[in-house]
Amino acid sequence: MTYTATYSPEDNKLRLYSSTRLDRELYARVRGAGFIYAPKQELFVAPMWTPGREDLLIELCGEIDDEDTSLVEQAEERARRRAVSSFLIARSMTRGKTYFA
Repeated sequence: MTYTATYSPEDNKLRLYSSTRLDRELYARVRGAGFIYAPKQELFVAPMWTPGREDLLIELCGEIDDEDTSLVEQAEERARRRAVSSFLIARSMTRGKTYFA
C-alpha cells in the first residue's frame, strides 16, 4: 500500500492519495481527523490544514508534497466532470435509460 500526501496553500487543503482501499481502522482514523473521500478525484481531502492532520499524513506518508494542480486546473476538472454528467443525464432522458438514481 502506497500513500502520498499533498498540501495546497492556495486552498489550504490537505490531500491523501492511496494506491489501494484503506482498511477499516485506517479509514476510521482518516475520517476521524476530518478527511472526506472525494470519489471522482479518488482521494481524501481535509477542508483545511491543522497540526493533527499534518501529523497523521506525515505518519502515513513520511512527508507532504506540494499540490501539483492549481485552483484553476481543479476548477477546470470539476467543470469537465459536470459537463460529462450533464451529457449522460440528457442522453439517458432521450433514450429512456436511467444512469443515475
